[in-house]
Order: sequence, then structure tokens, then C-alpha cells
Amino acid sequence: MSSLYVWLKALLSEGLDSLKPRWRGGRPRKLTARQRQQVSQWLKAGSQAAGYPCGCWSALLVQDLIQREFGVLYNAHYLCQLLKTLGFSYQKAHYVSII
Repeated sequence: MSSLYVWLKALLSEGLDSLKPRWRGGRPRKLTARQRQQVSQWLKAGSQAAGYPCGCWSALLVQDLIQREFGVLYNAHYLCQLLKTLGFSYQKAHYVSII
């Protein structure tokens, strides 16, 4: 109920423009544009070029790379969003029973 009073006070003191929603930002990005560009270059070069023994990337490897190089810890489940913004696709493994 207190929100109603806040809106009413704003309407009376500042007029209709005070009721228009305003974007007030959000959580700042964990990596700068330059750092995201660097991650993209590392992904294109391959995991072995980044010092990993396997030949393909996994979410845990990307998470480790970002933490190792920039000291920033990403949740492994959020990495698909980061990869999408970098222009990569994230594929989840599909497990099939042998039987």
C-alpha cells in the first residue's frame, strides 16, 4: 500500500511525467567490452591454444579461463548467455543410453 502513496505524492508534486517508468540501470557487466572481445578471440583460437589439454570447449573450461585471466567468477549456467552475446552457440550434451 505504501507504493500507492509514493505514486500519489509524485503525481501531486511533479505531475504526470513523474509516473512514467524510467530505466535506472541494472547490474553492471562483469567483463568490460575489451575483456569480452579477448574471451571471444580465445574461444576462436581453441581450448588447446588457451592451455587446456582437450580439443573442445565446455562451460567449465570457459568459466575457468575467465576466472584465471580476469579474476571474475561466472556461474556456469550463465555462460550460455555470455556466449550468445559474443556470437557463439552453446550446446548442451544429449545423453543416450547404450542399452
